[in-house]
Amino acid sequence: MVRDRKTQSSDEGIALVIVLGILSILLILGVAFATALRTEELATRNSVDSIRARQLIDVAVPRALEAIDRDRDNVLGDGDFFMTYSQATANRILPSSGGTGDTFPISNLMSGTASRYLPRGVTNEVLTADDPEWILIDSSPAGSIPAFTGRIAYVAVDVSDYIDGNLAGGWTRDFGTNVGEIALLDVQDLSSFTNLRKSVWGEFDTHADIEMLAGSFLDGGENYLMQPFSYFPSNYWNAVEGRETEHFDIRSAIAGSNYNSIDKDDINQGMIEQAIEDSGIGLSDDPARRRRLAANIVDYLDNDNVPGNGQFPASICTEAVPMVNEVRLANQLRTQVSGGQTNWISRMRVDVELWFPFVGVNTSPNEFRVELRGLLVGPMSPTPDLNFLIQNEPLTLGISANGFDVYSLEVVEKTTQTKPNFSQARGAVEIAVLENSTGDLVDHLYFEVDNWAEEMFEESIPPTEGNVVIGDIDKQADDPRLNWNWTDPVQWRSSEFMTHTLGETNDNLTVWGAGADGHEAMYVRNGLYRSPGELGQLLFDELRPWQTIRLLAPDPDSTARLVEHFAASTGERGYVNLNTGDTDVLASAFVDSPVRRVPDDLPSSTISIADARNIASAIFTQGVGAGFEFKSRADLGQLVLAADLGSISSIGNDAVAESVISDAYGLLGTRQNMFVVLAIAQVYAPKLKIVTAERRAAVRVWRDPLPNNGDDAAEGRHSAFVRNLVWLNE
Repeated sequence: MVRDRKTQSSDEGIALVIVLGILSILLILGVAFATALRTEELATRNSVDSIRARQLIDVAVPRALEAIDRDRDNVLGDGDFFMTYSQATANRILPSSGGTGDTFPISNLMSGTASRYLPRGVTNEVLTADDPEWILIDSSPAGSIPAFTGRIAYVAVDVSDYIDGNLAGGWTRDFGTNVGEIALLDVQDLSSFTNLRKSVWGEFDTHADIEMLAGSFLDGGENYLMQPFSYFPSNYWNAVEGRETEHFDIRSAIAGSNYNSIDKDDINQGMIEQAIEDSGIGLSDDPARRRRLAANIVDYLDNDNVPGNGQFPASICTEAVPMVNEVRLANQLRTQVSGGQTNWISRMRVDVELWFPFVGVNTSPNEFRVELRGLLVGPMSPTPDLNFLIQNEPLTLGISANGFDVYSLEVVEKTTQTKPNFSQARGAVEIAVLENSTGDLVDHLYFEVDNWAEEMFEESIPPTEGNVVIGDIDKQADDPRLNWNWTDPVQWRSSEFMTHTLGETNDNLTVWGAGADGHEAMYVRNGLYRSPGELGQLLFDELRPWQTIRLLAPDPDSTARLVEHFAASTGERGYVNLNTGDTDVLASAFVDSPVRRVPDDLPSSTISIADARNIASAIFTQGVGAGFEFKSRADLGQLVLAADLGSISSIGNDAVAESVISDAYGLLGTRQNMFVVLAIAQVYAPKLKIVTAERRAAVRVWRDPLPNNGDDAAEGRHSAFVRNLVWLNE
């Protein structure tokens, strides 16, 4: 069949339209598919670049820490770990450097919310710092052609000075045993602040949290003194060993867990002796002195009243017991004629002064008694007419707390019909103080008088007939804790010019001399010490009356090292940094501290904010302000003079200054370097100068100012960790 040519042409036209339509649809689909592929590729690339930018931030943080280490090494001298005030001021802000030479405006880095992650007190200082320099990051293998992934810039800001706003405040100020006793000087309503922090806000993670949640409680709404985190490792720098050292936890030397009533037999004195040696205290190389000091620490802890476990003499041990403080021997000689017979009458008397200078203790002086166990006077060759022995009945004490009392133990007469030959006589006396309930000996003195006539009457010839002569020997203890050696002029003072001071403070005490306590009050805990500063109540040397372990200078024997070594940490956060350059931060450790001579003494007042600032100023002026560093709290004993704190009006003397430091000891630390790193990272093609992705972050980093110990590859480096990282949306 032959089709019409016109009809055939029409069919071909329709087919062409259909084909073109199909091709158009395919083209549209192809373009759409290509566009989708391109979009997906770009999205994938952007996602990859965004991930790269985040990874570059991870590169920026260790680069910043490396730069901090390098900067500290350049600034600090050999063996120094902490910046002095002038060094810290000049090097507080560390912008990135050593890169391309191109910089990123620091004002841009601080724009938006970035500044909220820094303490307000340093914000202006950061804004005036040098711009950080871009550092190109090469991701190619070593030795190959560089393939730059991107670039980073950062600024690291030292915020080590500030107080941990999550932990400070809310506790009543007492012995400094909890960091909650630290004052928050810039908080206007402390009670509401601490209540909301505990029950509503939870933990501050950043400065922004503090400002947002607590800003209404802060002076001017600005957090000058607080930061959200702190960290102080429990070990300390031992200056003698030149390395990081573990504190000695006294509890490890005590069997059981009842630390308020510790039996002496449950205390391992050998462990304490070893800890004394490890501390590096000036007497640590003398085993006998270490042993005596260890026994003294045991007595401070145990629940009995027997000094040195009854090991007399040669003890520096202290218990809250009445102590023999002055002894007077009186011998009256007279003649009496009766029936033509001349009788020689010798009348003897022993006066013993006991002193109970202890305050705030659980024992009462009335729990004890005194005995004259023997008084023997006789010739060096026996003569029955002259020999006699006196032994009295025990006397129960009536001494008052922190007072004196005098006991005339016996008045005895002995009559002979011949003239006593005292030129050949000698005497021996034994005095004992005992606990009533147990009969335990708590103080003891035995002494001999070799030449009775010469020492008693200051002449070798006794009185002539018809005369009455009274001779006496009076000796006064300097420090009654050191009273066992009657012949030692350091322990007992005697002079022909001295008159007895029975019932009064002895003459010429060295308690107010250089290096001495400066007060007569004594204290024994009879339980676990609350603050390691309480060890400052203890004598450490039998040749040093009234000189106890020091926390402040002068400390020629470096006894403050013992306190630091025995200061086992109860936590690793919240302390006040002794190396701070902000005296208000340092003052926070002293505000409302009790002003007292010894623990549990009735405080005369508390430290005002003004005087707390004076204390902080004195510590700062003699420490970091003078170009020194506190490697540990033991350096207080080398750098800070007790006299400078003692001159502050509410303190008044060196002794109370020591007590104030003791009650702040558990609130102070040194081992912290805290930094906020503001970092920017860009995925960047240097040749094209195209930025394809950018991320910014605020990173809080802790760095250990002490170098690592050990022989591994990390020796001499500084440990560090990231506390938190916040991505910024700018």
